[in-house]
Amino acid sequence: MRVLEKVVLLSFLVLLGVPGILGLALNGDLSPRWKWLRSGALQGARHELKAASLTRKNWFHTAFQDYATARANDTFFGRELLIRSLNEVLYRGFGKSYMSNEAIIIGKRHDLFESDYLAYFGHFAPAAPDGFLEQLTDGIALLRQRFRSLGSEVIVVITPSKTTLYPEDVPDRFRTRLGKDTPTLVPTGYRRLIQLLQQKRVPLVDGRALSLERVHDLPVRGFPKTGTHWTYSLACFTAQALLNELGTLKGARYPLIEQRNPRIDHSPEWVEADLFYLLNLLERPRDRYLHVDFCRRDTSPEGRLGSLTFVGGSFTHEIIEVLERAKAVRQIAYYNYFDVFVEHWPAQSLIQRPDIAQIPWDHDFRRTDAVVLEMNESVIENPEHVGRFIKAASEFLDPPQARLSIPPDANACTPVVLLRAGQKQVNESRKFPTK
Repeated sequence: MRVLEKVVLLSFLVLLGVPGILGLALNGDLSPRWKWLRSGALQGARHELKAASLTRKNWFHTAFQDYATARANDTFFGRELLIRSLNEVLYRGFGKSYMSNEAIIIGKRHDLFESDYLAYFGHFAPAAPDGFLEQLTDGIALLRQRFRSLGSEVIVVITPSKTTLYPEDVPDRFRTRLGKDTPTLVPTGYRRLIQLLQQKRVPLVDGRALSLERVHDLPVRGFPKTGTHWTYSLACFTAQALLNELGTLKGARYPLIEQRNPRIDHSPEWVEADLFYLLNLLERPRDRYLHVDFCRRDTSPEGRLGSLTFVGGSFTHEIIEVLERAKAVRQIAYYNYFDVFVEHWPAQSLIQRPDIAQIPWDHDFRRTDAVVLEMNESVIENPEHVGRFIKAASEFLDPPQARLSIPPDANACTPVVLLRAGQKQVNESRKFPTK
């Protein structure tokens, strides 16, 4: 064997064999200082391994080989350093990331976006069928009448998208379908939903308009470059408007939430840098982040609201966190997209994929002060979670003859109406630029 071949073989053994052995040897707990030697700190890059013992059956069905390969890959010594180094080169040198199935798009000035919100901004998302918003708001109005008969209320909250507050950072390839003035125009679906809710006297808190109005009052961005969600400070304006609206409906005065002791640093909370963490880079966030203490002005127990139940997406979390930190509400139930998970405050209990029949309808819905339906502006033309909630609420709150029906296909843009036999559903796929 030639000397060069021996050198290549030895290098191969050192580069692959030694890290693999060390990865298995150091499989136990490591101090935070040395966690980079494994993939323990990588976001979205680990998966649960299903152990497979070395048996005849597992061998011939390749279950053991698949487990061994995945295990070696997951515990490879220095894997995190290698992944982060490559990601850093792609991010800094080419403005590209392959993390999270390429769902994270790097915009101008290194502002990070999720592809779904860019599809909404650039008009690549499918439009709702004719009459969809009319029938959706009919369903919400009927639902509100039912809850009011139980002594509760229904309030719709619209939350903003990052693309609305910072359209200048959207990549040019997502502007190909837009006119010169389109980014500054009010979206048609959003404007139509506002009009219909007002016509049908459904209580509404327009967090989109509030955010556009108040974002300039903050000393930092309302949507950090490193995240997809709004900050707690920006969400506080919508949370306060929600309390004010409910106070008007109930004929009561609920507490004012104040933001005290502002502090700015480079240490974000998770929601302020969720996209950045998913990039799995070597560096840490360097944006400016605002931290405040949320306090309610009225400290008497009578000034606190009894209970609220939220049915909405991820932007709901910031509203709830503000209310909880300010101690403005005694009890809060959060139904993430209605049936993804359920969380309760102050108990901090969490239930994944709840059984709809086992939901505490009496406690969380019939006896709550209000049910808050949150819709981000990007899903207004297809708020699937609202349709699923209307269907379930109709089933568990109304007699059979008064029930509404919605299609079982969660991906369909179909109005919330009683489907007739043979009625077709619309399901257009999103098409937007990848380069």
